[in-house]
Amino acid sequence: MSHRLIRVDSGGNYGVQLRIHRGMQLCMRGWGVVSPRLTTVTGTLQKTRAGVHAVSAHAPHDKDTDEAKNTFWHELQITVLNLMHDDDFFIFLAIDANARLGHGGESASVGHCDRDLETDNGARFQAFLQSSGLAAVNTFFECGRQS
Repeated sequence: MSHRLIRVDSGGNYGVQLRIHRGMQLCMRGWGVVSPRLTTVTGTLQKTRAGVHAVSAHAPHDKDTDEAKNTFWHELQITVLNLMHDDDFFIFLAIDANARLGHGGESASVGHCDRDLETDNGARFQAFLQSSGLAAVNTFFECGRQS
């Protein structure tokens, strides 16, 4: 498989970052850059001694090529599966999936809130979540709704 180098442009496209509040008191044990769209940080919270893997990801836009989307979702899947080998660590995924999740029944990974006409990235995101045993928690609650 050929990889072309994608650099973050002046508009901030393609890049990812993780900002961890000092109050979390994270003792960083390592970090990795998988691609300009995917990075990880591993550490231990000092107060609780809990291990944490934080993943920051930015999916290609729906209009991008299938090759770019396939590469991204594959790299994300492999990265998360490798991190899951640490049973004593929590995984937090912060992702701009550039996805709309479609109408349909709830699953263990995606709830019923704010469903829309599903996009290609939406289907890819949902498949990734289900195969990884993760959940888009904001889809299970009426987030941001005014009463």
